[in-house]
Amino acid sequence: MPDIKYNIHQQLKQEKFEYHRHIAQTGKPTRQLRQTMTETFELLNLLQDNETEISAETLAERMSELSLNLRDLGMREEALGIQTVCVVIHRGLVQQHEHSLATSWKLAQSLNNLSICLSLIGNREEAMETVKESVDLYRRLGRDDLEPHRAESLHNFAYCLTNLGRREEALQVIQETVVLRRNLIAAQPATFTPDLADSLFRLSVCLSRVGHREEALQAIQEAVELYRRLAADRPAAFNPDLAMSLDNLSNCLSGLGRREDALQAIQEAVELYRRLAADRPAAFNPDLAMSLDNLSNCLSGLGRREDALEAIQEAVELYQRLTADRPAAFNPNLAISLGDLSSHLSGLGRREEALEAIQEAVGLYRRLAADRPAAFNPNLASSLNKLSPRLSDLGRREEALEAIQEAVGLHRSLAADRPMAFNPDLAMSLDNLSTCLSELGRREEALQGIQEAVELYRRLAADRPAAFNPNLASSLNNLAFHLSYLGRREEALEAIQEVVELYRRLAADRPAAFNPNLAISLNNVSNYLSDLGNQEEALPAIQEAVELHRCLAADRPAVFNPDLARSLINLSNRVSDLDHREEALEAIQEAVKLYRRLAADRPAAFNPNLASSLHSLSNRLLGLDHLEDALQVVQETVELRRCLAADRPAVFNPDLASSLNNLSVCMSDSDHREEALEAIQEAVKLYRRLAADRPAVFNPNLAMSLNNLSSCLSDLGRGDEAELLSKEVAELS
Repeated sequence: MPDIKYNIHQQLKQEKFEYHRHIAQTGKPTRQLRQTMTETFELLNLLQDNETEISAETLAERMSELSLNLRDLGMREEALGIQTVCVVIHRGLVQQHEHSLATSWKLAQSLNNLSICLSLIGNREEAMETVKESVDLYRRLGRDDLEPHRAESLHNFAYCLTNLGRREEALQVIQETVVLRRNLIAAQPATFTPDLADSLFRLSVCLSRVGHREEALQAIQEAVELYRRLAADRPAAFNPDLAMSLDNLSNCLSGLGRREDALQAIQEAVELYRRLAADRPAAFNPDLAMSLDNLSNCLSGLGRREDALEAIQEAVELYQRLTADRPAAFNPNLAISLGDLSSHLSGLGRREEALEAIQEAVGLYRRLAADRPAAFNPNLASSLNKLSPRLSDLGRREEALEAIQEAVGLHRSLAADRPMAFNPDLAMSLDNLSTCLSELGRREEALQGIQEAVELYRRLAADRPAAFNPNLASSLNNLAFHLSYLGRREEALEAIQEVVELYRRLAADRPAAFNPNLAISLNNVSNYLSDLGNQEEALPAIQEAVELHRCLAADRPAVFNPDLARSLINLSNRVSDLDHREEALEAIQEAVKLYRRLAADRPAAFNPNLASSLHSLSNRLLGLDHLEDALQVVQETVELRRCLAADRPAVFNPDLASSLNNLSVCMSDSDHREEALEAIQEAVKLYRRLAADRPAVFNPNLAMSLNNLSSCLSDLGRGDEAELLSKEVAELS
């Protein structure tokens, strides 16, 4: 205890002019914080006074107060040590007094407090076992007058079970807590209404995590209504709780696809936190930052990406200021917000900045995990999962693979100890690993990764279909992709048909949330049917996808116009396959028009898509013998892709090579043979470099371009050179 006293004394010296540092963690005003410190010194002096006689009961009571004060002061390890001693004393008292009621319920209360201390330092298994003992003790005592304390322990028990991924058990426990608190509120509404609202909040979280989203919404709506009434009478006391519940209400509404309603809820939460933070910035800036992070996600979901970026940037700036004063407390929050900032920057095509943000987040989590691996290895793994696609976006695929392999390794270790909690994360990282391996041409390994992910999700969905059927559908979609790449097209079709069936069921219950996924899966099933030559069946699927995307884009054009454009490209391909060339041209022209508008607003994000749509348009024009129009379009495509490849050659050189190949064909068909030769020579040069690095991926493209180069040379009477190239093509094949 002398060390504790010294630490607090040092904090008092440091806090002489900077009390806001501790207030930020506790939410207490300066006066209350000073009082807590004063009381703590008094307790320490009392406990260290050898001349003062003190009973074991009083000692335990005073030490429990001390532990709570230390928690308030952010001294978590010290609080844990003191509370552990409290439990030891209470156990001795229970034995000494032969399990009397007075000593037994004090032990139960002390165990609950110890569980909270253990949770705060990341010892989740011990926290759960400790609070379970508290709950069991209250159950055995069976006293009505102890029901409020039992409800408190049950609430904490549900929290601990949730942290361990034992979500069904957590749900049962919090449901019991809500029933208890409803009974208590009937007798003493003024006393227990805040507790009921708190448990309804936790109930909503638990229901959401097992996929019961409608019930989760009902629970949080009731919590919000209770907090509104409480805040109307005592705004200073309950506006923070109201804001927090509105934040969760927004998440629930968003999960149900009710994005406009979700935005209204989070905007109200942000406004409340802004007012609270204006009066007490040290206490409420952390909450304001958290709500701004959630606001950014809501805005992004509505296609308001620039507004979303402003919100997340404000959140990051707040956390950076908080971290400058108290890095141990706020580095975890800063890391979370940096991860979200990375996602928003990537969505706007600002990929280098997106990479910088997620790299900073990973660096923070590495340092945190080095000190507290049990608490922060899960976050480190998740951040590595986000880092991998950011590296891949910039063509740094080997580094992307290293990042996702590390994430998979961490998630395997975590899932080995706590499968219920971490198998979902392991499945997600395996899904991403398969993508990285595929991009490097390691397609058999990629297939193994996605098959393991699907198997994990099948088991999870078998137990909790409402929660994991969406993840299963997503992983099956990726499985179909990998099977198709390996030429296993019938199996790919089976997988994607299962995806469509899953999304049809999900969309039947929650159309606002899952119609977008259904439309994408129909788009994909159309492609796989076409690959197998089932053109007649492929057409209705893509037509349904286009119709769904039209409806979605009519309501939220900023979000769904990109998807509509993509499905129109596929519709153009399908009707072209059926030799309906004029309809194919109409569809691709509409897609190009959409992408031109999108690229005008956000060129970094949509110029690649515009180039792809122009590439397809040139093919449609060639099919109709509109050679001059096709030539103009393909020249525009080459110019766009030159600019893109100049900035990110690793990503866009393959597309540039493909467009140069098309340019050569157009030039040749227009009898511009020298220009055709120049274009295909450049394409071959690009494919040679690409194939040198990734032969499994690019040798087929190199062979095709060499074949076209051979034809160009033959057209120019250079038969000997053409023959040499034909031999090289044969060797590649």
